[in-house]
Formats: sequence, structure tokens, C-alpha cells
Amino acid sequence: MNTVNCSALVVPRFMIGQYITVHGDVISHVNISHVMVEDGGEYACIAENRAGKVQHAARLNIYVSGETLNLKCPVAGYPIEEIHWERGGRELPDDIRQRVQPDGSLSISPVQKNTDSGVYTCWARNKQGHSARRSGEVTVIVPPKLSPFQSSQLQLNMGDRASLTCSVVKGDLPLTINWRKDDRPIDTTQHMSVKQVDQYNSILVIENLGSDHTGNYSCVVRNSAAEVENSQSLLVNGKQCSLQFS
Repeated sequence: MNTVNCSALVVPRFMIGQYITVHGDVISHVNISHVMVEDGGEYACIAENRAGKVQHAARLNIYVSGETLNLKCPVAGYPIEEIHWERGGRELPDDIRQRVQPDGSLSISPVQKNTDSGVYTCWARNKQGHSARRSGEVTVIVPPKLSPFQSSQLQLNMGDRASLTCSVVKGDLPLTINWRKDDRPIDTTQHMSVKQVDQYNSILVIENLGSDHTGNYSCVVRNSAAEVENSQSLLVNGKQCSLQFS
């Protein structure tokens, strides 16, 4: 009897690291790979020893590129005289897409990954001059965008070879690319195969067209922000085409 062992390395998306500086300070951090929309929320670091316990919390906000970002200043008290926002040492708004609402919240529309990701800080002050500050991280995820097929319908003859290319021109990784025929997963036993060129391109190949290959083919691409698809109909003519030379 022959035995084949299969092992796989699973890398978690959440990695927690910790080290001690030369001054004796304990530094801990959490890294999140391939951030998803559902990862948004408040994260807390709790340090405890025999003398007591302390806690620090920070909020991670996940938004989809092209949508509207709304940030509320997490402060309490009454009456609040004024609320200000800043990012990277610059007071906001500094862009026509940004606006501080009457309730003190900050809105950005449409939100963009390259310009709007980062740490935002709000500070509030009451009439007595007391103030408080809170900061939060904003991560913007870009949804996938596909290059359109050359035509909405493709007509070929029986016995021909056909190929469809699905190309993702924009979108954050990781990406999942799947092919469907008439809203069902591709059956690779029907002379059809899928070639994954790279993380952004996939090719559906049909080696020998038959009448059963007529239908609607869709390339479905998904990441943590959205799911999109491109579709093309294929019509296979009933008679095989042949050429004769004399």
C-alpha cells in the first residue's frame, strides 16, 4: 500500500506581534492582511500586571472606493461648542469632496483609496474650554472592474475552437475569478477548460464546439468590496464548416 501525505500551510489574516525595546517598553501590534469590509470595528489593546490594568482602543473603518464615507466624532458631553477634523496634520476639509456636517460628522464623497486612506483625528471642545481627541484608521478597498468583452454575441461553427478572456483592470487583491454557463458553474468535462493566467486574467477555452455549447457565458469576479460580472452569448451554428482546395 502506498501512502501519499499532503500538507498545507495556512497563514492567518490576523497576526499579532510583540517585542521589548532597549528601554524595557513592551510594544504589541496586530497586522491584518487582505482587509475585508467586515474587519471594520473597534480594536482594543489591554495590558495587565499585578499593579493594575490599562486599555487603549482605536477604530478601524473600512469603506469601498466610490461610495460615501461618513465619520462620526466619538466624543460625549453637553454642550459641545465645536468639533474639528484633521488628517496628517492638516485641518479638514481641504478638498471639495469633504464636508463637516452640522452634527460634527465628516463626510467624503466619493471616497478614494489613494487620497483618503489614513488616520483621521477629531477633537471637540465645550464652552468651559475642555477638549478631547480621538483618532481612527480609515481603509478604502477598491472593487473589481472588468474589461468588457469585444461583443455581446459570438457566432461560430461546430468544430471550431473558442476562447473568452476575462481581464480585471482594477480592484484590490485577493480576487476570485469564476466562469459560468447559463448561470451554472462550467462543466470541464464538455471540452471546456479554464486557464488562470495570473491574479487578474483568466481564459475560458472550448476546444471542439458542439451544439450544446450554445449559451450565455459569464465571468464573475469578486473581492471583499463587491462582485461584478461580464457576459457574452455564444451561438454555435449547426453545420461544421470545412474548406477544400483544388
